[in-house]
Amino acid sequence: MKPLSQPPPPPDSNPKTYETVHKLLGLLKAGARILDAPCGSGRLTWVLLRGGYQVVPGDINVAKYKLAEPPITFVDLNGPIPFPDQHFDAAVFCEGPQVLENPAQALRELARVLKPGSILIVAMPNVANLFSRFRFLLTSFFNKFPRPFDERLGEGNFNPVTLYELRYLLHHHGFTIDRICTNRYKISHLLPLPLAPLVWAATGLTVFLKCRKTGLQHMRYEIWRQMTSFPMLFGETVVLRAFKEKPSSIRI
Repeated sequence: MKPLSQPPPPPDSNPKTYETVHKLLGLLKAGARILDAPCGSGRLTWVLLRGGYQVVPGDINVAKYKLAEPPITFVDLNGPIPFPDQHFDAAVFCEGPQVLENPAQALRELARVLKPGSILIVAMPNVANLFSRFRFLLTSFFNKFPRPFDERLGEGNFNPVTLYELRYLLHHHGFTIDRICTNRYKISHLLPLPLAPLVWAATGLTVFLKCRKTGLQHMRYEIWRQMTSFPMLFGETVVLRAFKEKPSSIRI
C-alpha cells in the first residue's frame, strides 16, 4: 500500500497540534527528510507525507504504529538515536518532553542527527499558561497532569517541562528558538486574562533582576517576550520552531 493511499491513523494529540507543526515546517522544500519521534500511531507522519516530505517515524512502542509504510524504527529517546550524524533536514519532537525520563538526552541526540541550519519542532503541554498555574495553586497538579500518577504501572505525561527549561536545553545544545505558537485557545484558558498585566510585570522584573550579570543582558528582552507571549499565557499546547545553528554561530 502506498503511504498516501493509507487512511489516517487515530490521533495521539489534538489534530490542531499536527496542523500547527505542519505550518511551522513550511520553510522546508518538498522531499526534505524529517524524523518524527516519538511518532505514536503515525498520524503526524501521515500528515507530513501528504505534505510531500520524506518522513522517518520512530518510537519506543512500535506496536502502536498503524501505517504500513513507511516502516517504523525503534527509537528510545532516553538513549542514542540509531541514525548517523547530520542525517535529517528536520525533526519533530511532538508530545515528547513530558513522557521522557531525560529530555536533555533526547535534545542532545536530535542535535547530533540534524544538519546545521535544520529545523526542530517541539510540541508539549503548556504547563505555564495561566489556567495551568491556577490549577497548580489549588491542587498541586499542572494542566494535562491532573491526577496522582499510577506508581505501579507508570504514566504517560509525568514530567512537566516549562518553556524556560526547554529554552535552556535547546540553547545549551546549539538551537535557537525562532517561533512560539500554540495549537488552540480554549475558552476556559482565557478566563484568567485580567491577570495578564500582573504576570507580565512580575515576569519582567524577575528576568531583569536575574539578567543583571555581565553577558546576560542581551537575553532579558527575548526571554521576557517569549515567556509572556499570548500563546504561552493562554495556549493549550506549546508548539515551537528552533533552528540548529551552524558551528561558527553558536554562542558559548
